[in-house]
Amino acid sequence: MDGNGRLGPLLIILYLTSEGYLENLYTYPSACFNHHKTEYVERVHAMSQEGAWDEWLTLFLEGLRSHAEISYDRTHRLRGLQERYKTEYAGSTNTD
Repeated sequence: MDGNGRLGPLLIILYLTSEGYLENLYTYPSACFNHHKTEYVERVHAMSQEGAWDEWLTLFLEGLRSHAEISYDRTHRLRGLQERYKTEYAGSTNTD
């Protein structure tokens, strides 16, 4: 509720990138967790109050995996669309 739910995951992504575990910053952690906001907030609270790190880490990693899968699929569909447009409109000129 105070912004740490967004700042923490972003710092983790930046750290993983700086250490070479992630090649690019193609993921936006808050987008992952907004879909499961209630569960995420509950697990962050349990982590800070009860030390339930495993549960939070599992949710965090699953969220990143899921978001990476969606991003990967979306990127390949966009590349396919780009290629299709190049083929279909290769000879056209813009008259605007």
